[in-house]
Amino acid sequence: MLMLSQSGASVLRGGLRPYGIQSDEHAAVDYTITRNDTPGDVHIRFSSKKELPFAFEWTATVKVDGSVATTPFKFTDEATVAAKTAAATTAIKNKLIDCMEIGERGVSEEDCAAAARKLVQLAKGDLSLLRLLTENHCEAARHILMEDGFHFRTDDEISRRLEALRDNVNELRMAT
Repeated sequence: MLMLSQSGASVLRGGLRPYGIQSDEHAAVDYTITRNDTPGDVHIRFSSKKELPFAFEWTATVKVDGSVATTPFKFTDEATVAAKTAAATTAIKNKLIDCMEIGERGVSEEDCAAAARKLVQLAKGDLSLLRLLTENHCEAARHILMEDGFHFRTDDEISRRLEALRDNVNELRMAT
């Protein structure tokens, strides 16, 4: 309860000050809460809302004994997020074009570009997730977007697979 109160947000507000961003008790933040069933730990990920001109994230793990472990506060400005988002979109599009037989299976370069944009948009500026999607020649992105190597998955299936990957990224954040 404490981490979701003003006390939890105070660390976030303090983390924004070095970047020249002043905030009061009304911090513009999204919360993602997950629970680890085995030990019962609760993970709270604080992140920036999409409409803000910058991106930040900070994660706290509340252990069953009440102790709290946190990750370093990460802040990225809008220009960096935009550049990395564009680079991820281009890399994923190029990977899809490379592995598809353009035209022969009824898939165009525009289809590949649209799929790449959709996936990056669903990633919501999460730079750790985008980095994972574009590592290893965008193999993670290709497996999320494509079924049987030649057909695009439905939007719902893409969203489910991306959220599963996001959960894994959150687990890695907590481990580091």
